[in-house]
Amino acid sequence: IFPNINKRLPNNLEKRARIKLINHIELFNEETSPDDYQKIIYEVGKEIYPNNLRDWFMSLYQILFGSDSGPRLGSFFKVYGKEKVLTLLKSTIN
Repeated sequence: IFPNINKRLPNNLEKRARIKLINHIELFNEETSPDDYQKIIYEVGKEIYPNNLRDWFMSLYQILFGSDSGPRLGSFFKVYGKEKVLTLLKSTIN
Protein backbone atom coordinates (compact mmCIF):
# COMPACT_ATOMS: atom_id res chain seq x y z
CA ILE A 1 0.00 0.00 0.00
CA PHE A 2 2.66 2.55 1.00
CA PRO A 3 4.41 2.80 -2.38
CA ASN A 4 1.03 3.60 -3.96
CA ILE A 5 -0.08 6.30 -1.52
CA ASN A 6 -1.02 9.39 -3.46
CA LYS A 7 -1.42 12.19 -0.94
CA ARG A 8 -2.19 15.61 -2.31
CA LEU A 9 -1.28 19.07 -1.10
CA PRO A 10 -3.97 21.25 0.48
CA ASN A 11 -5.24 24.40 -1.20
CA ASN A 12 -5.37 27.69 0.75
CA LEU A 13 -8.87 27.05 2.13
CA GLU A 14 -7.84 23.58 3.28
CA LYS A 15 -4.70 24.98 4.91
CA ARG A 16 -6.78 27.52 6.84
CA ALA A 17 -9.15 24.74 7.93
CA ARG A 18 -6.27 22.61 9.17
CA ILE A 19 -4.82 25.53 11.09
CA LYS A 20 -8.20 25.99 12.83
CA LEU A 21 -8.30 22.28 13.60
CA ILE A 22 -4.74 22.34 14.94
CA ASN A 23 -5.53 25.32 17.17
CA HIS A 24 -8.47 23.48 18.71
CA ILE A 25 -6.60 20.20 19.18
CA GLU A 26 -3.70 22.00 20.86
CA LEU A 27 -6.15 22.87 23.66
CA PHE A 28 -7.08 19.21 24.21
CA ASN A 29 -5.43 16.96 26.76
CA GLU A 30 -4.65 13.24 26.63
CA GLU A 31 -8.02 12.48 28.25
CA THR A 32 -9.95 13.97 25.31
CA SER A 33 -12.48 11.45 24.01
CA PRO A 34 -12.88 10.29 20.42
CA ASP A 35 -16.28 12.02 20.40
CA ASP A 36 -14.67 15.32 21.40
CA TYR A 37 -12.20 15.00 18.53
CA GLN A 38 -15.04 14.15 16.16
CA LYS A 39 -17.10 17.13 17.33
CA ILE A 40 -14.31 19.60 16.69
CA ILE A 41 -13.61 18.06 13.27
CA TYR A 42 -17.29 18.59 12.41
CA GLU A 43 -17.34 22.12 13.82
CA VAL A 44 -14.34 23.21 11.76
CA GLY A 45 -15.81 21.49 8.71
CA LYS A 46 -19.17 23.25 9.09
CA GLU A 47 -17.42 26.60 9.41
CA ILE A 48 -15.15 26.14 6.40
CA TYR A 49 -17.43 23.99 4.21
CA PRO A 50 -20.97 25.03 5.28
CA ASN A 51 -22.62 23.69 2.12
CA ASN A 52 -20.74 20.43 1.68
CA LEU A 53 -19.27 18.74 4.74
CA ARG A 54 -18.40 15.74 2.59
CA ASP A 55 -15.74 17.84 0.81
CA TRP A 56 -14.14 18.57 4.19
CA PHE A 57 -13.81 14.89 5.05
CA MET A 58 -12.64 13.95 1.56
CA SER A 59 -9.95 16.62 1.74
CA LEU A 60 -8.80 15.33 5.13
CA TYR A 61 -8.59 11.76 3.85
CA GLN A 62 -6.88 12.73 0.58
CA ILE A 63 -4.30 14.93 2.25
CA LEU A 64 -3.64 12.78 5.33
CA PHE A 65 -4.00 9.28 3.86
CA GLY A 66 -3.99 9.61 0.07
CA SER A 67 -7.49 8.13 -0.14
CA ASP A 68 -11.07 9.36 -0.61
CA SER A 69 -12.16 7.64 2.59
CA GLY A 70 -10.68 6.33 5.78
CA PRO A 71 -11.23 5.65 9.46
CA ARG A 72 -13.56 7.62 11.68
CA LEU A 73 -11.25 10.52 12.37
CA GLY A 74 -12.22 11.16 16.00
CA SER A 75 -11.36 7.58 16.90
CA PHE A 76 -8.21 7.62 14.79
CA PHE A 77 -7.00 10.86 16.41
CA LYS A 78 -7.61 9.46 19.91
CA VAL A 79 -5.76 6.20 19.21
CA TYR A 80 -2.95 7.90 17.30
CA GLY A 81 -2.42 10.41 20.11
CA LYS A 82 -2.62 14.17 20.35
CA GLU A 83 1.05 14.93 19.65
CA LYS A 84 1.28 12.60 16.64
CA VAL A 85 -1.98 14.01 15.25
CA LEU A 86 -0.65 17.56 15.61
CA THR A 87 2.59 16.57 13.89
CA LEU A 88 0.64 14.91 11.07
CA LEU A 89 -1.68 17.88 10.59
CA LYS A 90 1.15 20.41 10.75
CA SER A 91 3.15 18.46 8.16
CA THR A 92 0.32 19.00 5.67
CA ILE A 93 0.46 22.80 5.86
CA ASN A 94 4.21 23.37 5.60
